[in-house]
Amino acid sequence: MKKVMLARGCAAVLAVAGASAVAVNHVEASQRVLIGAHHFGGSGKAPAIVFGGQTVIGGPVIKVTISVDGTIQGHDLQPLKDNPVDVRPLLKLAEAENFFALPTNIAGHRQNVDNGPHYIRIYTSTGMKSVTLQATGRSRAFTELYDTLSAVADKG
Repeated sequence: MKKVMLARGCAAVLAVAGASAVAVNHVEASQRVLIGAHHFGGSGKAPAIVFGGQTVIGGPVIKVTISVDGTIQGHDLQPLKDNPVDVRPLLKLAEAENFFALPTNIAGHRQNVDNGPHYIRIYTSTGMKSVTLQATGRSRAFTELYDTLSAVADKG
């Protein structure tokens, strides 16, 4: 009996979390993408994910490339990690965060002269999707994906 109640409780938590994720992301149900629907285009050293930005206006621009084979390079084309990473879970996370349904530019209404924009580009077999988060923009989905990519690349 306890197992059944626990399972129902977990299902309810997941249902509430799923509902709040849709509300936070402002993504229509028709725009949601099935996990596993995308596949990386290219192979080997072809880019799978490129991300970066400018943490402070006038400061250095950060650019990190994660290749289809899992190698990670910084803007100076030097490897950032000795061991390649598995890029497939990163694509699944992007799908779970509804990255492919986000607008290409996310801007806010306040002025921010200190921080620069950040971007994520994902290259799939159907093309490249690029999303830029302006300094005043807000997107939980973008931020969570960006933070995960930064952690994977040891840049966060």
